[in-house]
Amino acid sequence: MRIFILLFFICSYQLAVAQIKISSQKNINFSKYKTFAVEKGQVMSLIREKKTNENKLFEVMKESVSREMTMRGFAATEDSLAQLTISYFFREEDQSDYEKPGPLGQTPIQNPTYVNEAERSSVLRTLIIEIEDNHDNSLWTATCTLDRSAKSVYVLVDATVAAAFRKFKMGK
Repeated sequence: MRIFILLFFICSYQLAVAQIKISSQKNINFSKYKTFAVEKGQVMSLIREKKTNENKLFEVMKESVSREMTMRGFAATEDSLAQLTISYFFREEDQSDYEKPGPLGQTPIQNPTYVNEAERSSVLRTLIIEIEDNHDNSLWTATCTLDRSAKSVYVLVDATVAAAFRKFKMGK
């Protein structure tokens, strides 16, 4: 029982790290589609430090998306005859926050020479997942802004894909 509670809190924490916005076509019925393929997406890295490995990110995306789609009754295929194509765009960039604390880190001070400006650097990550039909019509899109923490990007991506697909509606 303790393990279940621990896993619940870990999953809840990981899923709370992303803001997800869904957009989709009106009255789309996904039950008429049977197969899907995951394409290697684009990765844009604008950070100074360790960059995300594109091949490992593709493996994580493919595994996560395949798990979510097969749970919904779709069959994975590797060829171009797939009825649905799932692609992604991943961007990460450095983002600095400046903080100007006053005396004892509380209120603003009167004399600017006393300011101890502290810089905090973090990484802002964005993941866009798109599902298209075989006619290149965009059917469903999830835009996810991930937590800026120093957690493993691959764990974050896996948790974010799971959270995004919770909002996936099959239609009629």
